[in-house]
Amino acid sequence: MLTRKEGLVLYACEGNKSVTKASADHIDVTNSNPLLMLLFVEWLESYYDVNRTKVHYELKLWKGMNENAEKTYWSYLLGIPFTNYWGTTWVKPSVNFDPLKHGICKVRYNNTRMKKQLLSEIEKELF
Repeated sequence: MLTRKEGLVLYACEGNKSVTKASADHIDVTNSNPLLMLLFVEWLESYYDVNRTKVHYELKLWKGMNENAEKTYWSYLLGIPFTNYWGTTWVKPSVNFDPLKHGICKVRYNNTRMKKQLLSEIEKELF
């Protein structure tokens, strides 16, 4: 379990900090490390009282990967309902690239007020 400050560091490093109109409410982290993604979801739940049924996820997969298997893997691992899956971006593997085992996952929770609070806490506590 991450401490509050460790979660802020994770978000500061891996999270969406954009405040444009299109993403002002997007609290999301994108990463290929399943443990890191699970820790982020647990952190949202513990420190910000976020219900996992309100969290969504999307994937970036390489051609040849099994989309249904990966959707199921991430849904089960993160405890996010399968119905909260928002889609897959497909990437053509390059010659020298070994695709990541389970692709890349983006976890998103939408809340404008919470996004402002998170960014303010990062600014105050980390910088």
